[in-house]
Amino acid sequence: IGGLILLHLHIIPWKFTLETDERTFNKMYKESQNGITNLIGSNFNEQNAYSTADKIICVSKSAQRHVDSVCKNEKIERVVIYNGLCAKKSKIKRIYSRRINILFVGRISKEKGVFALLNALQKVRDKEKKVKLTLAGNCDLRTRNRIYANYNDLEIDFLGNVSYEKLTRLYSTCSIGIIPSLHEQCSYVAIEMSMFGVPIIVSDVDALSEMFEDGVNALKIPVIFDEDFGLELDEAQLASAITRLIEDEALRQRLSTNAVKNYEENFTLKK
Repeated sequence: IGGLILLHLHIIPWKFTLETDERTFNKMYKESQNGITNLIGSNFNEQNAYSTADKIICVSKSAQRHVDSVCKNEKIERVVIYNGLCAKKSKIKRIYSRRINILFVGRISKEKGVFALLNALQKVRDKEKKVKLTLAGNCDLRTRNRIYANYNDLEIDFLGNVSYEKLTRLYSTCSIGIIPSLHEQCSYVAIEMSMFGVPIIVSDVDALSEMFEDGVNALKIPVIFDEDFGLELDEAQLASAITRLIEDEALRQRLSTNAVKNYEENFTLKK
């Protein structure tokens, strides 16, 4: 851009080893918990990007902290600009149903917290709470078979990848939206759910922690780290939060109203 290099950082690169090399992820996560912040992979492109950019734009303060720890050139400007979306308000209208339908949108994988969600729903089912889970997003055959084999007692609707038009209908009709990711930046799904007034439960990680206020516009669920078992979402607290929202319609309505307000104040395209 005019001879300048603009770097847009929409991820924290080392965290993606959770899916590909969990041993490395656990080592680096432990280091981050112990105050070691200079966490950078061995990829030359990543190292080179931080040193050659004239300006770095992050989509969260957590990502900016990562950049600050690995970027040794203090002259490089670093800023935070959250993602934003443009809403067509005339098309956004929530449709309420007596049936509790929980919606997950995204890649169906461990790092997105899907299995923690399924385990939590089994706990909810044990309390005789009947819910339907809709999974919208890419799911490979091996993961789908694993879910069918281990969670056949749950009512699950696999949709695969869907059009945005169909996704807006899901946002408008679902009872609860859940984003249980083990790491996440400024999630477009979180913004979309807020835009449509979905009562949301999110994991208390990275940018999701910055985007939402617990008990005001979402319910936050902490993660647990164990050197032997790695990083996991607190499934008991997630089950408790789901049960709480199922039983408390007034809370669902309050979270819905405040989610829209959160979107309008912080995550519009103009903002």
